[in-house]
Amino acid sequence: MPDLSTTPALLMPASSAPELPPPGGVEEHPVAKPTAVTTRLLGRAARDDRGQATAEYALVIIVAATIAVAVITWAAQSGAITGFFDAVVERLTGFL
Repeated sequence: MPDLSTTPALLMPASSAPELPPPGGVEEHPVAKPTAVTTRLLGRAARDDRGQATAEYALVIIVAATIAVAVITWAAQSGAITGFFDAVVERLTGFL
């Protein structure tokens, strides 16, 4: 019997040829294959947009609150709020 360790697999008899890996060199694992259930669930999740409007409203509220805090902080440090309320009170007392 010839030494099969040096004989290329294509020249070996079919009974003694080693099993070659699939193209790409990686054997497929049965758990890694997507099943109909996982494919259906992933497809449904990709199409499901429930809660998207709520998330958008939440983002808008967060941005609006951030801008309001920035404006209030600026106005408090510059004295604009005090001046504004003083002007309002002066006009109201001027009408009386």
